[in-house]
Amino acid sequence: AAAAKAERERADAAAKQPDKAADAASDAATGLRAWLPASDALHARARALVPEAAWASMTVEAYVTFWSLSLYDVHVPHEAYRAQVSLLQTRVKDAQRGGGGGDGEADPEKRKKEMNRSVQLIEQLQGELKAHEEHVRRTRKRLEERKAAMLDAVEGDQKKNIVETLLQHCVIARALLTPEDAVFCAKYFELLHALGVDAFSSLQYFDRVVRDVFPAVFCATDREAATL
Repeated sequence: AAAAKAERERADAAAKQPDKAADAASDAATGLRAWLPASDALHARARALVPEAAWASMTVEAYVTFWSLSLYDVHVPHEAYRAQVSLLQTRVKDAQRGGGGGDGEADPEKRKKEMNRSVQLIEQLQGELKAHEEHVRRTRKRLEERKAAMLDAVEGDQKKNIVETLLQHCVIARALLTPEDAVFCAKYFELLHALGVDAFSSLQYFDRVVRDVFPAVFCATDREAATL
């Protein structure tokens, strides 16, 4: 009887394991949903980060979209890819000719390994470039689909304050973080200009960048100024 009872307890415990795993997966999914750009929870957190008055001339969607993207999302460094592939192609040609200097000239096996390694790296870079281009294309498509709604909640005279508010709470705050963030700011708003986002004045934006962002160098630390 005792053995049967113990067996039942083990069976019951085993039966509960899938339920626990499902509950854990559900909890994890719920936690991740809170960080989706369109989630109400994330929008609520974003609203708490900016003074209430600023939301009259900036939408939560515009703010969250800006801070949730990275340079990888909006820009493909084609020149950097091409330069690295060209360097590797030169190594392949040197190996094929028996060049490259050093012991490699007298060691065919070493040259072959170097050539194969370079060929593999070229293929890897070409694959990464295609994946990166596709990722940026998808990001651009999402922005294209949302451009009409990105700033549509800004009303009346507040529209003239859109650029000033975006500069204060997005551009300047992020451009001073790292050089990569500074480049992101430039590429992101260049993309908004290309997409023709409603209510966003590119002319006013570039004018205010020259007048407001550049002087910020004199008020920044050495590290912050270096990013600009």
